[in-house]
This record gives sequence, C-alpha cells and structure tokens, in this order.
Amino acid sequence: MKQCKRCCVTKELDQFYEDSRCPDGRKFDCKACSKLADMEMEDFPIGTRVATPSGRTGVVTKHRGAESKLDYFQRVTVLLDGKRKNDYVTLQPHLLTKNPPDTVAEPRIEPCK
Repeated sequence: MKQCKRCCVTKELDQFYEDSRCPDGRKFDCKACSKLADMEMEDFPIGTRVATPSGRTGVVTKHRGAESKLDYFQRVTVLLDGKRKNDYVTLQPHLLTKNPPDTVAEPRIEPCK
C-alpha cells in the first residue's frame, strides 16, 4: 500500500507506475493522477487567465517542464494581477483553476492529512 502524493488516497502498489529512480520503485503519484497531470499542462496555454489556490488571479506567461532526473513536476508561471509589477508565481498545473475575467475562484486543493 502507498499513498498518492496528489490525491492523498492510499492505494495498492499496482496502481502506481514503476520508476527505478524512486526509493520504493514506484512513482509518487497514482496512475489516475499521473494521467490527469499529463493533460493539465496543455489545458493552460500561455495567455490563459487562471486563479491560484489562494484565490489570486493572473495570466499564464511560461511553461516549465521537469528539469532534472529528481524533479518530476511540470510548472506554470503566472503573472499575478495587482499593484505590484513583475509579481509572478510558479505552480504545478493541477493547483490552478481556469478563471474567466472579473471572477475570483475558490481554493480547490486540500492538503493531505
């Protein structure tokens, strides 16, 4: 049994892809979350308005892929709306919510218990 780091659900080991780089030989996220995460980068093209988990809004400006063997995450860089210029945040795509102009999104991710 292993807990998925994305959905926080404990699942059987066969629900995780094999990865020889990980200490237990399995990826950190389950197959379902892994498939969902792969699609999410495409869901936020540059110029898309998004909301962060804290409710702040902004525009996607850059995509970053996994940058080393030990770094498994893809990231999206967002220029946040507000008074400060060059106020950026870089987050994993599953933490973002598509956000139409003039609305504030509710936070959608709950931490693992």
